[in-house]
Amino acid sequence: MNLNHLEYLITVAENGSINRAAQALYVSQPYLSGVIKSVEEELGFPVFRRSSTGVEPTELGVQALEGAKRILLELEQMRALKGQRPQSLRIASVYSPFFMKCFLEMRAKLGAQPQDSFQEMPPIECLQQLTSQQVDLALLVFLSGTKPYYQKRAMERRCQLHNLIGNVPVQVMMRAGHPLAGQEGLSLEQLREFPFVFYGDNESFSLLRRLQLGDSPNLITVSDRGSFFDILQSGDYLSVIALIGRSGPVRSDFCYIPLKNPKLVMDFAYATRNGEQLSEREKQFLRFSLSHSIANVS
Repeated sequence: MNLNHLEYLITVAENGSINRAAQALYVSQPYLSGVIKSVEEELGFPVFRRSSTGVEPTELGVQALEGAKRILLELEQMRALKGQRPQSLRIASVYSPFFMKCFLEMRAKLGAQPQDSFQEMPPIECLQQLTSQQVDLALLVFLSGTKPYYQKRAMERRCQLHNLIGNVPVQVMMRAGHPLAGQEGLSLEQLREFPFVFYGDNESFSLLRRLQLGDSPNLITVSDRGSFFDILQSGDYLSVIALIGRSGPVRSDFCYIPLKNPKLVMDFAYATRNGEQLSEREKQFLRFSLSHSIANVS
């Protein structure tokens, strides 16, 4: 049993359903069921009572969940003690060329620390890493209008979501030799003629729904940057991305064309643990990010 497992138990209880909790945690339902079974075997009693309508804590499960919440809260309080925050910059981020470039350039200009780290992962996992003290700053990018969903997910993990940059236009990404390369702008009708590749996270699925591509058979989802670029390079695949101002192109062998119909915009945000103040180094990173943006600060 580890801290993530405690988070999983709490999320299942809050959702009253293993399936809904799995969606909120961005893990598969069989995996989450397996974690619960393993925890219950380790504890020696069932935490949840199953029924056709969902799950609810047993009497002993209620006590176990209260204990899990106390453990996570005490860890938060311990980390909040003066002098306990590391001076390194430990970040969990969704896939974002902008945030990655800001991280690298800041370290080059303002100095690097040995324990600096930048990890890319799905948005809910970013929040989980933040809650479990593995990182100190979580960076999210999501469709404008979907912020309430991520605010709720952050609150469930005793984190707070903050606006950073708003209204960043979505662009279509493709290999330089793609049939659509050279266009000034693209419409949804043009996109439907080609296959897509997306990261398999919740925000990508939100984009797919907005683009009415969720049921497309010409869709591949991936979980890592290498596969993403390999697939884009291998044929006429498309993807969408939010590029900010001077962040520049991700790679010179790809091109980026504005999506004009429908016009979609995304927001960039960061999350912190409740009760903790930003370290000076984290403030430097956020200021550095803002200074490299020509988008509106929300």
